Amino acid sequence: MALPKKYSAWILPLVTGAAALDIFVADTVTHYEIAVAVLYVGVVLLSVRFLDSRGVLWVTFGCVVLAALSYVISGGEYSSIGISNFLISIFAIGIAGYLAVQNETAHKAMREHSDPDHFHDRSWRYSDERQGNEGRRRRFPSKTRSRPRHA
Repeated sequence: MALPKKYSAWILPLVTGAAALDIFVADTVTHYEIAVAVLYVGVVLLSVRFLDSRGVLWVTFGCVVLAALSYVISGGEYSSIGISNFLISIFAIGIAGYLAVQNETAHKAMREHSDPDHFHDRSWRYSDERQGNEGRRRRFPSKTRSRPRHA
């Protein structure tokens, strides 16, 4: 069920921020062997719905900072498991942000190319309507083949 437009403008950013805060708290209070920070990937993916590419990059950076801050606050034991989980989470957040920006850029390019106002050669596209069939015959001359006559 979709929300009405007047609610969706502010509910999704609010839910995304609440999710980031919940993930931060959960990551801070759980043991370092549990990679909770990887859930920030969901925050990055939610932010694509209401932010442009630059905003998604800022959210990605913010999630990385929150993961690092949580690691430091929680005591950040410097064991191989804790550091590896932290690095895996950081890389997952970064990759999700990169792919989200690439996807948004591709969608933006697709929307621009599908918009008739951005079609560069409209004269080629609409020449049949303006010139009738004459314009089509000039562009695509038919190749007339002579048929062999049977005696």
